[in-house]
Amino acid sequence: MAQKIFGRIGDLARLRALCRKLCPDLIHHNSAFDHLAILRDVPLMLVAKWAKVPVFLKIHGSWPEALLPASGIFKLARQTVLRGADRIGVLSAMEKREFEEAFPDVRGKICVVKNIISSDFAAVERVEADRPTVLFLSRFIKKKGPFDLLHAAPLVLKEEPTCEFLFVGDGEDAAAFDREAAAMNLGGPVRRIPHVDNRDCLALYAKAWMFVFPTYFPEGMPMVIGEAMAAGVPIISTPTRFSRSYMTEGVHVVYNRPGDVVGLAENILKLCGDSKLRQQMSAANRKLALECFRTDCVAQEYVDVYRKVLNGGQVPPRTIN
Repeated sequence: MAQKIFGRIGDLARLRALCRKLCPDLIHHNSAFDHLAILRDVPLMLVAKWAKVPVFLKIHGSWPEALLPASGIFKLARQTVLRGADRIGVLSAMEKREFEEAFPDVRGKICVVKNIISSDFAAVERVEADRPTVLFLSRFIKKKGPFDLLHAAPLVLKEEPTCEFLFVGDGEDAAAFDREAAAMNLGGPVRRIPHVDNRDCLALYAKAWMFVFPTYFPEGMPMVIGEAMAAGVPIISTPTRFSRSYMTEGVHVVYNRPGDVVGLAENILKLCGDSKLRQQMSAANRKLALECFRTDCVAQEYVDVYRKVLNGGQVPPRTIN
């Protein structure tokens, strides 16, 4: 904790020095919108105001609790952040509506932005594994849904005994997941790999029959969904803010209700038994990723946002530092 506190103080001192030395046109700050992140961002907003540098605040995810009416120190901190930011970027149209409903004063400041999906994923040459393969890849926290998928596995294996479930990732709930998996005595068809490098990750996307992400975490744009989409993997997921803004049910994704283990098993079996649907979803996902999340496309969108912050959009590209 001491390291974090003094480290952030050091960051603010360096930021103030850089503002004085470089006179930047704009600060682009990546953050989240939860109680801790909001409190952490207050000093940054104050330094930016002192330096007279506009701030573009990009929010990678917002907790519903942070959007509720508040009082006291947190309310003051939230007002400081929202008023201090000259433009606020969120990752879906749905999240934009949530912000505008919660904070009418910031209407006009909120815009929808994207994350870039690496071209490495779009270059994956897909060849499905010989056996049905269900892939989960994420940080292992319960709200990301790994336990729901684990509990769906026996229902799937009863109907499709050749199916394999591969869980990739580590995190605070990984040990509890391993204990539960061992207690269920599912054996070889269910495995967890703590970590894979980028090359191995691409190979997993290439072979997977489907990517399953039954999250009920307050996601912004889950990068694993974007990467699976770019790699052309059929997707089963809960209706996140991102998927509801960009993906069409039955075309790019099969939706599952949060916590519905039986429904999850049924959806997995549905995709296992329908190769034509998997092929159609694969092609549709790759097309969506290519049209919307390429580096050049997303980078140009950010430049356009920066222009709107700087002098009402009148600043030519060459003067943006």
